[in-house]
Amino acid sequence: MENDKNKKTPQQRLELIYATCEGKTDAEQVLKEILPLIEDYFVCNAEIENSEIKVQFYNGQKFRICVKED
Repeated sequence: MENDKNKKTPQQRLELIYATCEGKTDAEQVLKEILPLIEDYFVCNAEIENSEIKVQFYNGQKFRICVKED
């Protein structure tokens, strides 16, 4: 017997079908999708450079976010 919490609604099943039909996403596209989220969430300077997102906070902290496909 299938557990009720594992049952998918018709909408969820449709979304799963669409997701499996999407084309492949590369690391650069993932960075482009993440960048606006970082800019909206943090008060910082953020940019894509050399396949990384460089984040610099106004207190001087610096981070690099790297995305690599496995």
